This record gives sequence, C-alpha cells and structure tokens, in this order.
Amino acid sequence: MENASKALMIAGAVMLAILVMTVGVYFSKSIAEHSAETYKKLEEHKKNEYNQKFFNYDNKDITIEDIATLIYLAKSCNDSGDTERVTVNLKKCKDVFDEIDFNKNISELEKAETFTQEDVNDLVKKWVEKKVNKDNLSGFKCKTIINMKTGYVNKIEIEV
Repeated sequence: MENASKALMIAGAVMLAILVMTVGVYFSKSIAEHSAETYKKLEEHKKNEYNQKFFNYDNKDITIEDIATLIYLAKSCNDSGDTERVTVNLKKCKDVFDEIDFNKNISELEKAETFTQEDVNDLVKKWVEKKVNKDNLSGFKCKTIINMKTGYVNKIEIEV
C-alpha cells in the first residue's frame, strides 16, 4: 500500500509539473504574440506618420512655396536614412523647364554636403522668375506614390 501511495504522489507531482509547464508555455506564447502585435502597430504608426507629411499635399492644388517645401522635406527624409529614398519629379513641364533644368539642379543640390531650405527656395524663385507667369504661382497638382512593398512614400509627382 505504501508503494501505491508513493506512486500516486509521484504521478500527482508529474501532473502538477506538466500543468505548470503548460501554463508557462501559454503565457510565453501570449506575450510573444502581444509583442509582435505591438511592434506591428508601432511600424504602422511610423509609416502613417511618415507618409502623412507628404499626404498633406496629395491631390491638392499647391503653390511654388509648397513645391519648395516638398523638395526640402524629401531631401530631409533622404538624409535621415530611416526609409527608402524619396524622389521628386516634375511632370508635363518640359516647355516650362527648357532654360532651367530643375531636376538637374535638384540633383546637384542633393550632391552638395549642405542643402538648406533656402537653397531650395532660391532654386524655385529662379525657376519662377524665368518661366512662370508671376500671377500664376499656384495650380500645381501633387501626387504621392507609395512603394507597395514597403508601404512608404517613395515618389512625389508635381504636374503643371
């Protein structure tokens, strides 16, 4: 009888140990899932916050000043290195940009070690003075394009 009692005690201890391990595994799995979900939400928030900077101008009439702001914003984001590179393209403007190659000048500014908002403003002012009727400094359309793989804005197209 004594052996049966000891066997029952050992079986009870084993069952209790299995129960404790099961609860431990359940909680660790639950914590891991919660951590993954929290990380996913933080990443989504980061993307939304980043993209919103550009979405403020998306599908809206923008001015010359807005164009300068977008170019500087893209440059700042590119310099941070947190996300992929953002490019700014000017579309349907070939006749407007024949004297000042705006995209070329932007590329030259991007190569410079220092690139300030004033540099962009000066470039945009030169462009306005040369090619755009001074009474018509608005009416440009902005379109933001998101990279479907990363979820981040990677291109801004500005149309006249």
